[in-house]
Amino acid sequence: MDEGIDLPGAPDASFDWEYLYVDTAATPYTDSNRVVFTSMAESGFLHFWDFDNGLTSNEMKDTAFYPQSGDYNVTYSVYSAGGSGVASAVVPIANTVELPCEGTLALLTGCDNQKTWILSGEEGAVAVGPQPGSTEWFSSPAAGLVPEQYDDSYQFTVNGEYFYDNNGGTVNPYEGYVVSELPVPDTLNYLLTDAAGLNGEPQIYLPPGDDGFCWFMGVWDSGPTFDIVDITEDRMVVVAPQQNGDCTAGERILHFDLYRTMTFQRVLFPLFSILLFAACGGEEPPLLLSFGSPTIGPRSKTPPMRCFHSMCALTKPRPKKCGWAMSPKT
Repeated sequence: MDEGIDLPGAPDASFDWEYLYVDTAATPYTDSNRVVFTSMAESGFLHFWDFDNGLTSNEMKDTAFYPQSGDYNVTYSVYSAGGSGVASAVVPIANTVELPCEGTLALLTGCDNQKTWILSGEEGAVAVGPQPGSTEWFSSPAAGLVPEQYDDSYQFTVNGEYFYDNNGGTVNPYEGYVVSELPVPDTLNYLLTDAAGLNGEPQIYLPPGDDGFCWFMGVWDSGPTFDIVDITEDRMVVVAPQQNGDCTAGERILHFDLYRTMTFQRVLFPLFSILLFAACGGEEPPLLLSFGSPTIGPRSKTPPMRCFHSMCALTKPRPKKCGWAMSPKT
């Protein structure tokens, strides 16, 4: 008699979710920005959650934090000997959390004194290696980037907005490092999470756009996560994996992943100083960072300016006395 073989069926990937109920406080309350997810699968050796906030989990039950309002498409996958199952649900978050502007958030954004960041002109401002922070495969020389990289600026606001201004063109690593037109939405978003980096650093996450385009800072083929390995009032160093433009992992070399290390400097007068810095090859003119106040967002109505180096335009190294002039950009 042929008894056959009973194969296990695919697992049930259903799950429940609820807003976190905090009963340890003096007055119990429901935290509508924290959501508890619970797998209902009866079997499974691997569980995977994508919380749609830049974070994932392999636990059967976990809690996710959503500081910004919106609808989040949460996906749960479970794998067993009988196959796999997938389920999803849309979780609405009604309120945006007003976080205190302190620590890394204050250093990144400037709180009420909005900060603007550009790539630094220092040696090693852009570096590539097989490990986070490594530089053995490439390290840019001092003032070694092109003007179209130095005139890109980056702003992060306290309420989670990200402004990227490329002045019309961005260096495109997917087309041989030519400068390509890249339209940028007026406002993008970011998520800053403490201790989410590879080594426990604060991490910036730039979610992809509605069209799947992977937004970035510094170098086009980096992201979507940026670990802040060092940040002060005027200098920031981030490490990011290489990506393919759609937030998938980039190519590997000799079985190693590629990581970008990028150093940024703060500018106090974005409109003038970024273009001065770029037009002069990334070499910082005297008193560049010592005056002015920033504007919020990249779309300034003030006419752009171009730097003319009156005495030293063709001289490197530059004489000790160099004149600088500013005139409308043409």
